[in-house]
Amino acid sequence: MKRLQNKDVKAFDELYQRYYSKLYGFVLKMMKYNKPASDDIIQEVFLKLYQFPERFDITKKFKPWVYTVVANDCQKTFRIKELAPLNEVEHFTTGFDMKNQANLTEFMQKLNIQLNQVSVEQKEVFILKHQGGLSLKEIAEVQNCALGTVKSRLHTVTKFLAESLEPHKEKLLHL
Repeated sequence: MKRLQNKDVKAFDELYQRYYSKLYGFVLKMMKYNKPASDDIIQEVFLKLYQFPERFDITKKFKPWVYTVVANDCQKTFRIKELAPLNEVEHFTTGFDMKNQANLTEFMQKLNIQLNQVSVEQKEVFILKHQGGLSLKEIAEVQNCALGTVKSRLHTVTKFLAESLEPHKEKLLHL
């Protein structure tokens, strides 16, 4: 970020290459797979990053900061308008035959349905941990809460998902 603050365009390209995919995946899940809304959010975040790099405090870690910005934009979008969930599911096709792909697709649909049943904070913790790869400490920074709160939220959502997805466990084991 320091290089970007010094107007190094290559630094922006490096940040974009490093973070775009993970951030976009996070936004898609938070926005209930609404691609137009997700596209708008991710474009706006990278535009702000490019136009106003001085807003980043270089004494802080970039990864938790950028996830905080993205999470705040997702929450702001939800407050402005209620989004209808789209029936798109992330597909993991490599190495799966059609039957396994169908089972995985069905499981992912059920997982996403269940994730939309929990609070925004719990959903965010789960996605940041399992899709974003953030540590619990980084998630606490993103959510601006205590580490214990993050642990509690993660425990609650994981327990809920385990219980609600138990009937589908057999299909997942056959992947």
